Amino acid sequence: MIYSMTGFGKTSPEVFAATKWNFEISSVNRKQLEVRINLPREFTALETEIRTFLKGRISRGMVNIKGTFTPDPAEKTNSVTVNHELLDELVTAALTLKKRHPELADSVCSINSFFNIPGVINAPEIDTENPELVSRILQSLDSALQQFNTMRKTEGSALEKDLRSRLDYLKSLLDKIIPFTAEINRNIKQKLLDRCQESGLNIDLNDERLQKEIIFYADKGDVSEEITRLKSHFVQFDKFLSNDASDAGRSLDFLIQEMFREINTLGNKSGSCDISPLVVAFKTELEKMREQIQNAE
Repeated sequence: MIYSMTGFGKTSPEVFAATKWNFEISSVNRKQLEVRINLPREFTALETEIRTFLKGRISRGMVNIKGTFTPDPAEKTNSVTVNHELLDELVTAALTLKKRHPELADSVCSINSFFNIPGVINAPEIDTENPELVSRILQSLDSALQQFNTMRKTEGSALEKDLRSRLDYLKSLLDKIIPFTAEINRNIKQKLLDRCQESGLNIDLNDERLQKEIIFYADKGDVSEEITRLKSHFVQFDKFLSNDASDAGRSLDFLIQEMFREINTLGNKSGSCDISPLVVAFKTELEKMREQIQNAE
């Protein structure tokens, strides 16, 4: 079973009602894991807790997490205060600037813009080490994560089905290649003998040393090793698709590279007009599989 790196999830309404926390998680494909967390300023100290919670649950991809907190109006502890002394100083400075530079009148900040200046608005202190608070936040995050993983699993199932179909096609191509490989050594040997005759040199084609050299070079065209490795890679590929782990993407990507290497060597060794079109088809399908695997976790 593989998971897609593309997904979206958010906190379920019932969990949000209980925790006052709402999380949205979205992700796109990336070779490594990159997590971006956006929390209200007073809760940024909880990023470490969130990253620890995600460890082992997501292995790669660029993951964006946005958390928003909705305070209970009935709780006075959630009220904010305004630093009027600092605000007065800022307003006075702005008005002075307006008098000195009339040309900047249209650029003078509005009163709302001063609220974004640190210290003007004092939010209540949040105890980010409070176990109960951390538990509620992680409960909300877990709710979003479950929905997120459900979507990734659904897309992963479709991706797995497509990859299995393409793997079957690769197997069929290799089955077509194998019968032609039996003639490779004999063809290479015959080509070498023909060239010896065409050279016009006084060469005894029955000379034992010459025969050994011809056999030596003909054996270099043997592709049985490449065929064995390709079959082994097929088995491993199928195992990773069937594995319950959700981090098979890297392993599948590695196997695709190894299959490229083997089929490339096979094509170079064979030099056969019958095998070449099949090798091209094999590489084309591998490239399509590699593109698909870029989205597999």
